[in-house]
Amino acid sequence: YKVTGVQTCALPISADLKDKDILWLAGTDGLYRFDTRTSEFQHYENKKNNVAEWLNNSFHFVCQQSAKDIWLGTWGGGLVHFNPLTGVFTNHPHNPTAYQKKNLAANVIANILPTSSGSLYVSTLDQGLFEYFPDERRYEKRLPDSTKKEFSQHFTGITNTSDGSTWFCANDMLYQKH
Repeated sequence: YKVTGVQTCALPISADLKDKDILWLAGTDGLYRFDTRTSEFQHYENKKNNVAEWLNNSFHFVCQQSAKDIWLGTWGGGLVHFNPLTGVFTNHPHNPTAYQKKNLAANVIANILPTSSGSLYVSTLDQGLFEYFPDERRYEKRLPDSTKKEFSQHFTGITNTSDGSTWFCANDMLYQKH
């Protein structure tokens, strides 16, 4: 497909869990819904006070957890929830103070991975790896061990493997949870 009418389009792409003909694309100017049947895009912006700021709309990761739960990673806006049924965005920054100050060096989400229990692993480029519990709107730090300052806080990748392991990639380390 040729992408037309889209200012910028970044990966990744997430297939819709309910409709096999729908793709969700994370863009640097918002979220896009692409219908493969009609080749049409629908653009969604995370507006706060009717303003679409880069802080809240520069998405570089998208993950659909359920029909009503799409999770997005931003550069500075933290973890963002989008409900495609209502069209509502909600920011869940792991550092709310930095988010309020519009600090682009904090709340940088690199990757999101849903767990079987309904929580999310959230890798950040500034404060390590967290597990986020959506029902409680609560983060728990998972990596690195906060008592050891020599380890990187810069986490990029998360993946599951067929042996039941979850792998977490940091700047200086590869971690395995089995």
